[in-house]
Amino acid sequence: VSENELSSLVRGDVGGSSRCTLAEVSDILANVREFVSKPGGSIANVTRGLASGFGISCNLVGVRGNDEWGVMFQSSMRRAHISTDGMAIK
Repeated sequence: VSENELSSLVRGDVGGSSRCTLAEVSDILANVREFVSKPGGSIANVTRGLASGFGISCNLVGVRGNDEWGVMFQSSMRRAHISTDGMAIK
């Protein structure tokens, strides 16, 4: 999204933060052409790199949220061929 397009979608300064309505969020997301998320922190990133980049068998042990972000995180790890059997949901 170009800066002009972004400026037309948000009110206020680009890079700042302000509350927005659900309709505004929906409009912004509808105008974004592509969204790619690689959930997780440094441990998840290293584990993903080891599993998908080097073919090393990896297991992730931890806790994920009981929401759509937690589901997305666990799905991302599984797609990278990382075992999530040791993950709890909280």
